[in-house]
Amino acid sequence: MRRVNMLKTLQIAIFTFFALFGFTLTVSADPSSCALQQDDDAMLSCAGAALDKLIPQIYNTRWRDQSFREQAKILIRHGSVDKAMSLLPQISNEDTKALTIRAIGIGMAELPLAPAAQNEYFDTLHKQAMTISHTGSQEIAMTYIAIAEASAGLFERALTSARTLRTNSLRNKSYQEIAEVLSAKGDTDNSFAALNLIDDPSFRNKAYGVIAAVFIKHGQLAAALQFAEHIEDPYIKSNSFLNIMNTAE
Repeated sequence: MRRVNMLKTLQIAIFTFFALFGFTLTVSADPSSCALQQDDDAMLSCAGAALDKLIPQIYNTRWRDQSFREQAKILIRHGSVDKAMSLLPQISNEDTKALTIRAIGIGMAELPLAPAAQNEYFDTLHKQAMTISHTGSQEIAMTYIAIAEASAGLFERALTSARTLRTNSLRNKSYQEIAEVLSAKGDTDNSFAALNLIDDPSFRNKAYGVIAAVFIKHGQLAAALQFAEHIEDPYIKSNSFLNIMNTAE
């Protein structure tokens, strides 16, 4: 069903594009013929080849960048990491590039990649993030990379990425989100290690509460209580205990 919906979406997008912009592309993959291919794989391959030609010709920069982002999501779901990476230099809007980096990074965490390939691809994402000139957008991209690295099981890499963030609030938020990823996997030790790097006591108290909530959501009562007990603020701590008791009942 998912493949059928994807196919219909691609067909509609291609035909709508031609209806709106009304020009013909002299390419080997004629978008109007994709629906006539013999099977789903051939139709999707045809549509993908058409997008390779269509998207760079979109005149509006914002629409073109967003289309590259959506294409990268599709490519990464199908394991085409190199091709998805190749789209990043073509995206001019830095916020859109950061979101595309996030999509690629999180998508890679779902792929059965060898450790060497994982590290190489994340190195490439780091380099692409460094091409973002706006400091805020660059650090958001690095935050996304850290979360993706944690999702891929690369804990030390994730911490290293988070440490590079100069903005204190973003750096602490990254440590919390790394801990969220790990706690969802039941990793209490590394979750604690990530939270202990937060240098703002108030933020750290709230983060302990967030992680306690993740553990109780996954039915791990002892771990939830363990994190809640580290909260120093009486109000946040009592709310965490209340949440645990309400959820556990």
